[in-house]
Amino acid sequence: MPSPQLCCARDGRLHVARLASDGAGEQQVANADNHFEFGKAYPATVISFAKYGVALDLGADRPGWMHISKISDERVERIESVLSIGDEVSVWILEVKPSEVEVTMRKLPIFSKRPLSAFKVGEIVEGTVTGTTGRAVFLDVGAVVDGYLAVNNVKKAGDSGDGNWRDMFKKGTSVKAKVQGVSNNKLSLIGL
Repeated sequence: MPSPQLCCARDGRLHVARLASDGAGEQQVANADNHFEFGKAYPATVISFAKYGVALDLGADRPGWMHISKISDERVERIESVLSIGDEVSVWILEVKPSEVEVTMRKLPIFSKRPLSAFKVGEIVEGTVTGTTGRAVFLDVGAVVDGYLAVNNVKKAGDSGDGNWRDMFKKGTSVKAKVQGVSNNKLSLIGL
């Protein structure tokens, strides 16, 4: 695998470039997999320290970033007392941003839930209503994120369309639904 190089873009953002030789000695940026899933563990290498965090190589074209508070459940005063440049660590994805991937080394309770990649389109799930908005009902179906039922997928026959569907989906109500779509940060459902 090509070696990572921490680079600074013109706009000041950091990124990781993977340079590979083209055979003639020229360096080119190698392709890297940028698909990351919330709550999934990935291997990472510590590549630099900042005052309040750590830059990590995740094997992609953008760096991982971990705030000092995400290193341990215990308070960390100095990053260098816990990590060293070159350390191999396991991290969990918190958020994928255009310029970096925010990660944590803390095994948060939410990460013990079912990853989104384990859900298949057409699968029937049962969940509990956690909330509603003017557009959707949210269900806890045991996934790392709540399932999303769009209003047009939850209205029942006989609903006048004036919001009565909210009465059918009060917080704590058990609901069956079918998986309509899965992405790296969203589970779309259809009410049954």
